[in-house]
Amino acid sequence: MSVNALNVVRDEFSLRTKAGEWYAVDITENVAGLVGVRDGFALVHTPHTSAAILVGESGERLLADYRRVGQAMLAAGRPYLHSSHGHLSGEAHVFCFLHGPQALLPIADGSLALSPLQRVFFVDPTQGPRDRTVWVYSFGPVVPHRLVARN
Repeated sequence: MSVNALNVVRDEFSLRTKAGEWYAVDITENVAGLVGVRDGFALVHTPHTSAAILVGESGERLLADYRRVGQAMLAAGRPYLHSSHGHLSGEAHVFCFLHGPQALLPIADGSLALSPLQRVFFVDPTQGPRDRTVWVYSFGPVVPHRLVARN
């Protein structure tokens, strides 16, 4: 079967980060609820230059490890030249540059095709609170309808 068309469904949701130096939240269920095609891919993207979309395993201790390693990685780069001009988000911009504002996830049978341990996270290492947006683009082939012979 050849496919000549692509179905694209765009949706979004908002979240508010909490005050603090590091904010990570599991958004897997939010994303799964917005899957708009049967088979294809979901591009999960945040339009912010100081936040990232990451895929990893969940768990309270593992999230603490992610935060600890991320903070240590960012601390190693101090001082940030961007921050010296009154911009407090220099570290967050570097974090997003290294990790990316998006993740491409497979969709199979209308659901995210992740392993049982994989979760999707929104990470914002800035000092919140901030209002944030996540865009979800689902895309997959348009299945042509079978032609029905007419008498």
